[in-house]
Amino acid sequence: MIERGVTVGFRNSKGRRKVVLNPKKSVETRLIDGPITGTRVITLSPSIDNKTEINVSWNIELSGTPNIQVHLKMKEWFND
Repeated sequence: MIERGVTVGFRNSKGRRKVVLNPKKSVETRLIDGPITGTRVITLSPSIDNKTEINVSWNIELSGTPNIQVHLKMKEWFND
C-alpha cells in the first residue's frame, strides 16, 4: 500500500490517497481526504486473443463544489 499527498482540481486543493496494487488483478485507489473522497478500482480481466479487458469503477463524493461545477467537471473527465 502506498499513501501519498496529491494536489487536485483547478483550485490546487490538497488531498490524500491510498493506493493498493494487486499485481495482474487490480489497482484500488482510496481518496481519503480533500475535495474528492471515495474509491476508484481498476480491474484487469483476461479476454480473447491474448488481450486484457480493463474495467474502471468510481464511487466518489465531491465536497465544497457547486453543482454546476460538478456537472461540468464530470463531463470533462468522462468525455476524454
